[in-house]
Amino acid sequence: MANVRTIRLSRDLEDFIVHAPESVVLTAYDEERMKFVKFAVSGPPETLYEGSVFQGVLKLPADFPRRAPDAVLETPIWHPNIGLSGKICYDLISDWQETG
Repeated sequence: MANVRTIRLSRDLEDFIVHAPESVVLTAYDEERMKFVKFAVSGPPETLYEGSVFQGVLKLPADFPRRAPDAVLETPIWHPNIGLSGKICYDLISDWQETG
């Protein structure tokens, strides 16, 4: 029987596949232990980031979905919503809800 973590991650991945913008793709995920989801984001056109591809990872905590994943951009970048360590700071995670 699937646990809450597996059900939620499966549902979120399916939702992402259906609704994701073309500029964001999943590049890998940990099917066995479900500890991470890797992604790539293309820089938006007509910005300083155009033509760039940024690699990132969602690190899923052991108590996911009770606690939000940490989002980290692995490609170095200057952006007001991204810390020096690459940690992404955004409202979606700070307003995280266990039921998605």
